[in-house]
Amino acid sequence: MFTAKVSRQIETMAKIGAMQLSNRLHFSLNKINGQSINGQSLWVMIRV
Repeated sequence: MFTAKVSRQIETMAKIGAMQLSNRLHFSLNKINGQSINGQSLWVMIRV
């Protein structure tokens, strides 16, 4: 039971990490495309 709990925590952390990574990627793409409004709102989402 303990190991299942730990692996679930790791899984959750990995999901959060992947989400943050994709948000950063989208932010970079928006910045490159010059869509600063979208990029800023994404940046706010990342920081929260």
